[in-house]
Amino acid sequence: MNFFDKNRIINYTSMLIFPLATVFLSIVAMGYFTYSIGKQIILEIIHRYGIEITNISTLRSIHEMIYKYSIISIFIAIILILIIIINIRITIVKPLDIFIDELKKIDVEKNISYRLKISEDDRFAGLKFIINSLLDRIELYISRIQEQQAEMAAFNDELSATVQQLTATEEELKMQNDELQSYVEKLEELQQKYDIAIHGSNSAIWEIDLKDNTIEVSQNFKELVNTKYSNSKNVHEFLDMLLMKEDKEILMKCYNKYKSNESNHIYSRIRIIDDNNNIRWFLVTGRGLKDNKGKLKKLHGVLVEVTKLKIQEEKIEFLAYNDHLTGLPNRIKFTERLNGELNNGKKGAILLIDLDNFKNINDTLGHVYGDTLLEKLAKAFKTMSNENIEFFRFGGDEFLVLYKNQCDVNIILAFARKILELFEDDAQFKFKDNYLTASIGIAIYPEHGNSIDEILMNADTAMYRAKYSGKNKYVLFESQMSIKLKEKIELENILRKAIDGDGFMLHYQPIVDVKDGRIVSFEALTRMKNKNISPAKFIPLAEETNLIVVIGKWVIKKVAEQLNYWKSKGIEVRPIAINISPKQIKDEGFIYYIQDTLDEYNIEPRLLEIEITESIMVENKEEILKILQKLKEIGLTIALDDFGTGYSSLNYLTYIPVDKIKLDKSLSDKFLELDNLSVMSSIIMLAHSLNLKVTAEGIETESQYQKLKNIGCDFVQGYFFSMPLPHEEAERKLLD
Repeated sequence: MNFFDKNRIINYTSMLIFPLATVFLSIVAMGYFTYSIGKQIILEIIHRYGIEITNISTLRSIHEMIYKYSIISIFIAIILILIIIINIRITIVKPLDIFIDELKKIDVEKNISYRLKISEDDRFAGLKFIINSLLDRIELYISRIQEQQAEMAAFNDELSATVQQLTATEEELKMQNDELQSYVEKLEELQQKYDIAIHGSNSAIWEIDLKDNTIEVSQNFKELVNTKYSNSKNVHEFLDMLLMKEDKEILMKCYNKYKSNESNHIYSRIRIIDDNNNIRWFLVTGRGLKDNKGKLKKLHGVLVEVTKLKIQEEKIEFLAYNDHLTGLPNRIKFTERLNGELNNGKKGAILLIDLDNFKNINDTLGHVYGDTLLEKLAKAFKTMSNENIEFFRFGGDEFLVLYKNQCDVNIILAFARKILELFEDDAQFKFKDNYLTASIGIAIYPEHGNSIDEILMNADTAMYRAKYSGKNKYVLFESQMSIKLKEKIELENILRKAIDGDGFMLHYQPIVDVKDGRIVSFEALTRMKNKNISPAKFIPLAEETNLIVVIGKWVIKKVAEQLNYWKSKGIEVRPIAINISPKQIKDEGFIYYIQDTLDEYNIEPRLLEIEITESIMVENKEEILKILQKLKEIGLTIALDDFGTGYSSLNYLTYIPVDKIKLDKSLSDKFLELDNLSVMSSIIMLAHSLNLKVTAEGIETESQYQKLKNIGCDFVQGYFFSMPLPHEEAERKLLD
């Protein structure tokens, strides 16, 4: 801003002209006044001194003289004024113009640092000094104003940032408030869950302050333990009141291990006797809380009641080492006991007891009755136990006796005899006019073996010798029995080689119609090539070793091949029956294998007959019945073989889906020799009433054939008609 613009300078100039005009007018007035005064003075002098002006010329002269001097006076005044004006011009106006020019340069907006120059003879030095001082003050004020403006701007920015921050903080606080509210709700929910968990899990919370050894427990602690205790907060006094001495010692050991970093948590089971004098088990778990220096300051954990779990664990442990039905120690416990005896070089004996025909009892009287019988037997065995004699249930209908510290054979045999006498109790072990009996195999250790497996194997060998000798006996193992075992192993090896090397063949025994003697079907019977080994020997072993499953599949395939071959030759094909063992029918994929084989060889299902025995129904009856029903749905014919050898044959006929029954040879041998054929006739009539066909096996004489024909038997099979034949001879029979 320029404080000295043109208008202001004009104002300053007019201010100077006014006094000059005043001086000028004053001079003029002074001339006029001088004139008037002079005139008066002259007139007064004339009057006072009596000077007479006689002529006008004299008066005119005086007047002219006065006028002249007035004019001169005015002129002089004008000259003086001009001199004054000139002087003013020189001394005032010119410096003033210079001063004004300098003033024009003052611009507080663009150049606040500009100052008027002051020289020694500067007429306006004082004024310039004042103006410069004013400019200094103005600059100082402007500087302060600018600083204040900068401060105000910074403050304004800071205030804006603060406002923004406050706004953001408000939103953040709102969000935090919402989050806190959410946390509060979650905490409340967690608290409810915590309460549910604590009460639902029979647990309580505990905390120990290690600084002063005080303990705090949750409110439900007293209700949980159900026992009286004082309100002492000293942890040792608290534990002494609640825990047994040994339990406290165990708990303190856990704590010391945790404290020394040997364990990462406290974990211990303790017992507390409640007000009802019941021992209750609790699990104590916990961890430490450390300060900022890593030093334990508190222990915090949970007390959970595990009484039910402890009971279950004891039950599980009992079941792991004891039989759940009889309560006797089981095979695992026996192995543990005998292993200890052998490792310590002790002597003694084991007795392997196998119940005779127990399967028939289950079949005829049911498994419930069988289980009851086993329970009674176990109770009787327990009465014979002592510190050296312990009974074990080996599994199923087998029991073991560990006779420790005894190697006298006579004493051991006498004890075995005492066991057999136990079964003679009519009240407990007699059923349907028959006694329950047992076969016992005895092995002495270390004489008959140095390992558990060897001793058990020898006892098992002796037990089977007792069974083969007529059952209800005891047999002491002898080294010669090992020969039998070796024969068994050798026969198993022969079977395996025969499976791998095509060592089997099939013979076909005709089954004929009683009425006309015509062949209606064949039974396929397995034989060994180049080995004169009876099926009565290798079939049971194949069952025992599960090789029967592989052999059975080979038989099914060979029969299908034979049927297909005869069909291809245009021979009138007859059905062929094959024997199926329980292990075969339980084999996974058995049904699919039959179906796939029939499809592969394009064989009608009616041409394949399945022969089963009642032993197939010993276990999993429902599952077996489903399998048999599926076989029927495929279109196969099912026959019940060896009918009459068991106690439940008649019962099975009411629900097994069979088409035929095959009377066992023992029935023909027993009843066809009698004049009274009512038994055989009744069986045949019963079968016919159930829409079942009847085949009599093992027919060897004309007499047997005629009797069966007379009582209505449908088919017969036996050496009277034909022995089992190779496929070539069977083919010739068909062609004849």
